[in-house]
Amino acid sequence: MQIDDTRACDDSINRQMAAEYGGAWLIVPLVFEETTWGALALNIFGHAYSWQPEDVELMHSVADQVAIAIQRAQNYQQIQQELVQRQQIETKLRDRETFLRSIYDATQTGIFIIDVDASGDFYYSALNPSHERRIGIAPADFRGAQPEDMMPSDKAAKVRQNYRRCIDSQETMVYEEFLPLNGIDFWWLTSLTPLVDASGKVYRIIGTCTDISELKQAQASLTESRQTITALVNNVNACLARFRVDTDGHWQVDYISEGSQRIWGFRAEEITHQPRLWRERILPIDYGQVILPTFNTIGQISTSSLEYRYLHPEGGLRWIAVNLSVTTSEEHGYRVVNTVSWDISDRKQVESQLESRARWERVLRTITEDIRQSLDLKTILPTAVYDIRQILEADRVLVFRIYPDRTGEVIEASHHPNLGEIALSDRTDQKVPDRSYKFYRRGAPQIFTAPLSNDLASWLGDFLDLSQVQSQIIAPILQTGTDELWGIVIVQAYANHRRWKSDEAVFLQQIANQLAIAIHQSDLYKQLEMANQQLTHLSIHDSLTQLLNRRAFDSALEREWQRSVRNQTPIALMLLDIDYFKLYNDTYGHPEGDNCLVQVSQALEQVVSRPGDVVARYGGEEFIVLLPNTDAAGISKISARIQTAIAALNIPHRTSPLCSHVTISSGAVWYVPQVGDNVLPMISAADAALYQAKQQGRDRYVVKPWHPQQSLPKRE
Repeated sequence: MQIDDTRACDDSINRQMAAEYGGAWLIVPLVFEETTWGALALNIFGHAYSWQPEDVELMHSVADQVAIAIQRAQNYQQIQQELVQRQQIETKLRDRETFLRSIYDATQTGIFIIDVDASGDFYYSALNPSHERRIGIAPADFRGAQPEDMMPSDKAAKVRQNYRRCIDSQETMVYEEFLPLNGIDFWWLTSLTPLVDASGKVYRIIGTCTDISELKQAQASLTESRQTITALVNNVNACLARFRVDTDGHWQVDYISEGSQRIWGFRAEEITHQPRLWRERILPIDYGQVILPTFNTIGQISTSSLEYRYLHPEGGLRWIAVNLSVTTSEEHGYRVVNTVSWDISDRKQVESQLESRARWERVLRTITEDIRQSLDLKTILPTAVYDIRQILEADRVLVFRIYPDRTGEVIEASHHPNLGEIALSDRTDQKVPDRSYKFYRRGAPQIFTAPLSNDLASWLGDFLDLSQVQSQIIAPILQTGTDELWGIVIVQAYANHRRWKSDEAVFLQQIANQLAIAIHQSDLYKQLEMANQQLTHLSIHDSLTQLLNRRAFDSALEREWQRSVRNQTPIALMLLDIDYFKLYNDTYGHPEGDNCLVQVSQALEQVVSRPGDVVARYGGEEFIVLLPNTDAAGISKISARIQTAIAALNIPHRTSPLCSHVTISSGAVWYVPQVGDNVLPMISAADAALYQAKQQGRDRYVVKPWHPQQSLPKRE
């Protein structure tokens, strides 16, 4: 804005400035960051002046430099203020850090830090002195450790699970946990707070743990106190009474509380005026063995307690407990008896149930032990059904086998002596009803009462007489590992009053489950026996010919050699070889060669068939025969029969230089062994005899006596 003189002012502000200050004015705005900060004004007093363009341009340049200088000054001032503020913040942070460090070091609350690596695994990195002292673990041992390094594996798994939940949820967790550390048991109130980095991942967990072991002990004591108070309060829900007993033993009622109506079913005044109402409803055996002995010794006791059974007017047999205290009136000479009576029927019922359960558990353990003492179902099942019938006081117990095609049969039974036996071999061709089969595959027992009219009862009725059965429990036996229905256990009662309870059904199912395990173990044992038999067979038999192999033959030879030494009986050895067998293989191929070996082996077994005789494959096309208690005549006879048997096979051998069919050569020796003799030279002697048979033209046998001092001929 330019003002040349006062006459040039054409608005109120300029006129005011011209009027107040006079002269010529040149006003330029000061602008930076697109904001007008102020203005730079130039004034010439005393006369009018007309501003030239170069004046205006110069003024704008000056204004720009002034604006830059002002902006720099303001930036500097702002930086100075920020520095001051940062120093103040840093001071506060240091103070805060010092404060927090003092809390970290001095607090009785345990503080620990867990670092989480990029893979999501975590490690302890620090713990405060209080926690260090409490758990007795040095920082060096703590740093870098994992839960498994600090505590038992089961507890470590639970701790690791909590840490993982904190990482996954990224939320603070607070919970109680029981952890043994360094041999000391602790209850902790633990808090886990996750720290999340800019990428949204948890990189650290700050944990605190407060030792609440004493609190837990206090809570346990409080619970015990509450139980005591509860018991006292429950005693109030009883009948309080006071009696006077004179020196002649006569009783007089002084006071009976209103609880008599609840306990005995009579109002207090009714019992006061007619004590017989109460007395006549006590079970006679309890009145004679419990009440009267206490009354008769009242002068000899100060406190006592008793329990008796009482027929309540509203029905049912109740158990009543009484605590009594006795004091003596010195002035009048009579005794005061104070009693507290309350109904303990529920407790007795629970005790009875607990006793029954304990008894069943003992029996279950016994039955389980009996079952597991044998792996044979022929022993397991009779034991199980007998024990079940005894403990459940049943009339009959059956094990019904259900086959994969859903037909079945009774395979075991135990019955009361008054009942007839059930045939165990009658198998029904009818299948288990589909609905019953599906139900029992769930593994749940079922209770039935007469009339037995469901699908399964109708099916069982086709081959079992259920006309006299009043109730029964059926528990399924499921195959272990497959949950297929193996069979069912049926427990039957023929008495009208017998009604099965649910806990009896549960007990029967537990036994059925044990039977399932035993059946599975029996099956595994049978499979193992078969596998062992197969392995044993494979280990001592040749896989092709199924004759004994060389190792098994050596064992048999040693055994028979020692027997011959003891009994001084002759023993004979024969080595046999198929003539020109290599030519046979080259001509007909190895598969036919194998078939030839099998046929020859079978022929040898047919000839050498006495108990104790042994035929074995000795290698390739060679066979060896052990003949205990056999002399020269016997071995010659056997050798001739072998030659005949092989010839009778008539196995073609067109490339044999000797004959058109397969032939065999053998050499045999016999000897009566003495103590100290070695059997190996005898085998060499038999081999020498075989060699001699081959040298003489094959398809023949050579039999010789042998003696340990005999030298063997040299082969050419």
